[in-house]
Amino acid sequence: MSDLLHIFNGHIKDWMSMDQEILTFVYGVSIVGIVGLLFLVNAKEDIQKSVKLIKGGYSTSERDSGQRFDAQEKISAYVPNVVNNRFLFPLLATDVRSVADKNIGWVDPTKHYTFYDLSRNVREMGFEGSKVLSTVEHFPASED
Repeated sequence: MSDLLHIFNGHIKDWMSMDQEILTFVYGVSIVGIVGLLFLVNAKEDIQKSVKLIKGGYSTSERDSGQRFDAQEKISAYVPNVVNNRFLFPLLATDVRSVADKNIGWVDPTKHYTFYDLSRNVREMGFEGSKVLSTVEHFPASED
């Protein structure tokens, strides 16, 4: 063992005893091992993140239903709205004339969606051509 220690600690003169050389060697090897282990653990996580970033990490356990998105009963589109406590339902911050009723996501049994449509108020105030409200378009799928 002393030959191995002198190979690694050849620059150390006779001022260090054999026990000190052994302890220094053990500490040095331990630190190199711990730092190497930490590097490998971090490198493994970084490699996994890089692979996931490049390859993508999305997978689904469900099968395709074979139905178009437009034909789904329980799926609605996001229609921008403003919640106001004075109204039972949210005010719609878009012109709903081009949006199918089923895509709004809620139903008022007494009033149509146009009652909650803020674009009517915007038109009455003279902001017809400006981009005050959001634009929502609905393009129904073809029956192919």
